[in-house]
Amino acid sequence: MQNRAHGGSLGHQIIKPPVATGTFDLDDLAENGAPLVAATSALTTGLIQHFGYPETLQTTPDGTIRILYWNQVYRQRVEQWAEECSVRITQETVS
Repeated sequence: MQNRAHGGSLGHQIIKPPVATGTFDLDDLAENGAPLVAATSALTTGLIQHFGYPETLQTTPDGTIRILYWNQVYRQRVEQWAEECSVRITQETVS
């Protein structure tokens, strides 16, 4: 079982490890920025779906960071990284 701060608890047994695959431009993965966040979103969404969630809350497929879903401990560092890398941050939440 894994507790998730936004969205409750997960409580099913894993029989096989979750797997996520994707096709990305290697250049997008080599540098910090929105394309890297978008690739991360795609892969983590593929993993989290194994646990019954439709998508990762912290990032979006277009490479935006949803800052309200980041723990207060990490939020300031994520905001600083996003600013340095010209990654868009939104205050929006998933409805």
